[in-house]
Amino acid sequence: MGIYLDNAATSYPKPNQVAKSIYEFMINNGTSSGRGSYKMAMKSDFLVYETRKLIGELFNFKNPKNVIFTSNITESINLALRGILKEHDHVVTSSLEHNAVWRCLKTLEKERNIDITKVRADEYGYTNPIDVRYSIKENTKLIVFTHASNVLGTIQPIKEIGEIAKKNNILFLVDTAQTAGVLDINIKENNIDYCTDETNLEDHYTRNRLRNHVIPYLEREINPRAVSHMADTMEQMRTVWAFMEEEVEKCRKYCVKPKQDKADGVVILEGGFRSVNETVRTFLIHELLCETAGRKKDIEQIHVKLVEELMEHQTGRKIMLPYEMTGERCYEGIWLHKVKDKEKSGENSKPPVQMRILERTPQTSVFPKKTYTKWFDYDIIKSTVKIRHKQPGDYITIDKNGSTQSLKKYFVNVKVPREDREKIWLAADGSHILWIIGYRQNQVYQVTDKTRRILEIEFNGGEEDGRESKSISS
Repeated sequence: MGIYLDNAATSYPKPNQVAKSIYEFMINNGTSSGRGSYKMAMKSDFLVYETRKLIGELFNFKNPKNVIFTSNITESINLALRGILKEHDHVVTSSLEHNAVWRCLKTLEKERNIDITKVRADEYGYTNPIDVRYSIKENTKLIVFTHASNVLGTIQPIKEIGEIAKKNNILFLVDTAQTAGVLDINIKENNIDYCTDETNLEDHYTRNRLRNHVIPYLEREINPRAVSHMADTMEQMRTVWAFMEEEVEKCRKYCVKPKQDKADGVVILEGGFRSVNETVRTFLIHELLCETAGRKKDIEQIHVKLVEELMEHQTGRKIMLPYEMTGERCYEGIWLHKVKDKEKSGENSKPPVQMRILERTPQTSVFPKKTYTKWFDYDIIKSTVKIRHKQPGDYITIDKNGSTQSLKKYFVNVKVPREDREKIWLAADGSHILWIIGYRQNQVYQVTDKTRRILEIEFNGGEEDGRESKSISS
């Protein structure tokens, strides 16, 4: 009977439980982690996360996010060496290293001119930590050591070597291919380093501010298990999201169809739409809006609600949506599509409009006196200001008490002829009108003592556009 002596590299035979677990996964799941939010992919993601946690526990390492999977330890070591060692760096290693370390170091010696010091083991296969200490130079970047020789089986004093590395502020990399799972390996006690992206410590990004300040505060002042609770909640939300995606896919089959007589877009069928659960319905509309727009950013719940409300209106009613999308009530339901260039060409050309942002200073305390130049409080504007003609749903705030009026009613009250209403230019914050150009400025957006930044809109150079200025109020 043969004896297999290479279990540290490739165990043979594999335990039955390993083969059984892999077989069950391939038959019952087989999906890749991180490739989607559907149910099976989420199960794979959960398995990976749990494995990260278990590995962290094995090495006394608390942050599973820093556990990275590679094909084998050779690949891991090569990634670490190539990532850490730069031009002319010095590295200390042993005479007992596996080719996973030694070949990579020799390659970097040629490619990056790194300096290598090889500490020899004694006649019994042990390395003296003192020899490691005396090998350190001013440019020493890394100490890399095998925990146990794959040839001799001798276990090296990594704890003592780790202390030397820590005292000299040098990274310490350990090859544990022969010892992980056999010997206790505590990365804290043995001063084994792990690498962190330095940008994670900066507060330029919201995620970093949450990680560096908000989460520590929650754990310290509110609940020590706050992060654990949030993680559990996220797992539950992923499950819910996966379920909703499945339901959305089901209802698409009888709720949505391509527009046949037009070049693009989809139709949300009224019959199927009304039979769908309200929650599923909102998910479906949001997904269709994102698909039609070609992106997810700025597609918000208000747009979903507008589409839902459109189903209650008569045929022909339209709504304007982000990214030049239009929702149109048609006989079958709602047609979602992007406005085409030929549709745009029918619009009147935009007048010359200049917009600029001004910081509020003593020099900007004098309001412009030109009829066609107006100032607005920039910081309370909710969306990108557009110069356009009237649309359904437009309204204006008419006094400082917050009283609003539909644009249609305003035009009726100031006796603007019906045929002229389509020609009047508007400065719009969504459906909220900042300025009916030549007529009235919204009271809400006016500059006050609290204004920090000013949006200046200049229409036709601030001059009038040939019409008599009438019914103007600011």
